[in-house]
Amino acid sequence: MPCEIVAVLLGREYLALTPHYFALISLNYLYVALGYMVLGSFFSGVGDTRVNLEATVVYAVVFAGLAVALSGLIGVDGLAYSIVLANGASTIYSLVVARRKHGVSLDYYSTLGVFGAAVSSAIPAYILSTSIQVVGVLPNLLKIVIGGLAYPLIYATLLPKLGVINRGDLDFIVNAFSKIKPLKPLILLIAKYEEKLIKS
Repeated sequence: MPCEIVAVLLGREYLALTPHYFALISLNYLYVALGYMVLGSFFSGVGDTRVNLEATVVYAVVFAGLAVALSGLIGVDGLAYSIVLANGASTIYSLVVARRKHGVSLDYYSTLGVFGAAVSSAIPAYILSTSIQVVGVLPNLLKIVIGGLAYPLIYATLLPKLGVINRGDLDFIVNAFSKIKPLKPLILLIAKYEEKLIKS
């Protein structure tokens, strides 16, 4: 769906290369399974902010070295790969420190379940959104909406079926997010749906 997003947000003149770079940079989100999105907050929360600084230095050193080498060899793709690899090095560094200093460990079963649900949700969402064979900005927007609605619905359905989310997780999510008034009706609707799936 990167082509449709680029066409709607930036215009058709950017379609030549932008989706390619968009896809390359999106590889960063594979590190979510290693704590990419939460490790910084974790260290801030336990008062160990020095690790965030160290992780940033790891990122900068790895990025600087790789960017010079890979950009010279393969151009802009090399720069994108440098960003992804530097984020990986920084995340792995943070994870190792979290494990050694704070006893944090990954739940590999849940991690694989989340990846399984994500991939299993992406495939039908992609097929649905690409099966619309019309041209123009409005149809591209329609593809984004269809893919954007299909993916979270399928994902939310698969999480309890794969045993990734349980009743305790659901209670925690509801308590955390229902305090945000504008989100409360949506959170309660999703929680009711998830609860039915957990019981079945």
